Amino acid sequence: MRKLGKFEEAQIMAALVRHRFFLKGDPRGALADLSFRNLSALDLSKQVLTNIIFKGSCLAGANLSESDLTGADFFGADMEGADLHSSILTGVDFRGANLNRAILSNCQLQGSDFSSGDAGGRENTKLTDAKLDHAMLCQANLNGCDMSGAELVDADLSGADLSKAVLVGAELSGATLDNVKLDNTVLELSRLTGTQRSQMGSTAGVVERAYAYIPPAMIQASVRHHLEWIESGGSRGKRFDYDGADISMVPLRGANLSGSRLRRCSLKGGDLSDVVIDMADMTYCDLTHANMSNASLKGTTLRGANLSHTNMSGARIEVMPFKGTKSWPANLDRAILQCADLTNAVFDRAIMSYADLSGSILNGTNFIEVDLSKVKKPDGEEVNSKASKRISQRYTDPKIFVKTPHGVFSTVNWSMSGICISYNGGNRFEVDDEFAGKVIAEGYPPPQDAAFTVVKDDQNRGVVLMKFTNMAEALAVYLQSLVKQE
Repeated sequence: MRKLGKFEEAQIMAALVRHRFFLKGDPRGALADLSFRNLSALDLSKQVLTNIIFKGSCLAGANLSESDLTGADFFGADMEGADLHSSILTGVDFRGANLNRAILSNCQLQGSDFSSGDAGGRENTKLTDAKLDHAMLCQANLNGCDMSGAELVDADLSGADLSKAVLVGAELSGATLDNVKLDNTVLELSRLTGTQRSQMGSTAGVVERAYAYIPPAMIQASVRHHLEWIESGGSRGKRFDYDGADISMVPLRGANLSGSRLRRCSLKGGDLSDVVIDMADMTYCDLTHANMSNASLKGTTLRGANLSHTNMSGARIEVMPFKGTKSWPANLDRAILQCADLTNAVFDRAIMSYADLSGSILNGTNFIEVDLSKVKKPDGEEVNSKASKRISQRYTDPKIFVKTPHGVFSTVNWSMSGICISYNGGNRFEVDDEFAGKVIAEGYPPPQDAAFTVVKDDQNRGVVLMKFTNMAEALAVYLQSLVKQE
């Protein structure tokens, strides 16, 4: 989109001045009609712009925050990334508008129309990844609206029409859902609390997502082409790239899908054990009941993904290091991990805001520098700080000694899932190396057999992080006996 010229900007400002006169009943005024204009990145904050017309205009990145836009017409407007926080937007026409990543926090949106922009419902309003926390959406018409990934924390949707709306990955913590209209609404009920379900009454209008059918032979060919794409550095082959497709019927065990795009796909019940899917985009994927044991998920995006009842034992959900000090964290923002098996999984600096860990198996799970303050428990309760600390607790007393192929070393700290040793030797540990060894706590004989996998070799800090692999019951009992009771 080209930048506004000075003459165009002066015209727009003059129209806004006349609009203010119009609102005061001054004969010098005129209703501002800024339809089909380029208004991108324009600052229109803290203004009274009631009943203004922006039909079909580009307001991408514009600042309309803290403004009174009552009755405004944004029909078909492009408002991607626009900032409208704390604005009055009652009775506004947003039909067919693009509000992807727009900020509508703390807005008054009562009675606003977000439905499709034409009679056939082909131009649905887009609110994907929009920020609508604390928004007042009472009686709003959200019929057919795509609200995938929208943040609706503490929003009031009382009486809103959610017919044919898509709320895949939407965060509804604390949202009021009294008497919402549901008819062919795509909504993950597992994200709702018991209170919210009772507010809604019948959920008969809720439907599952529809996926495009892809022939298994085509998916298998895509896997081969993707491997060629990786091995050639992108000069041959083709990236594994599907959106909204059902690819669950093809076993992907042990495949290398690094860098693939699988947005909104179904891998429900699929076999992804030992898969390498680093830096992949799996936003809003359905991975329920899948087998992802020992999968490598470095830097993988799983925002809003449903991983309920998934086997992620031994999986590595870690940062992807780049040259220098740069790295890319795995992102599980708003992911559902209800009743998932996370035994011996490693979460290293992963993003987990609003992730739901209720009922998950956390035996030996290692959360390294992960902020668990907003992780959810049943009925929307947050994991308290004490519980968060317990999940990732590391100990220094008693000191543990470990036998490795490079000698015997004392630990810097240890947990129920792994150990961190001080190491500055010449022969380096290799990440992913597995070896058998022994551990013994100072003053607590006898030595215990253990199996390790090297997770990280931090030469700058002089430490090596290793997780226990397939921990034997005898070792688990031994370590538990060393933990001081709180």
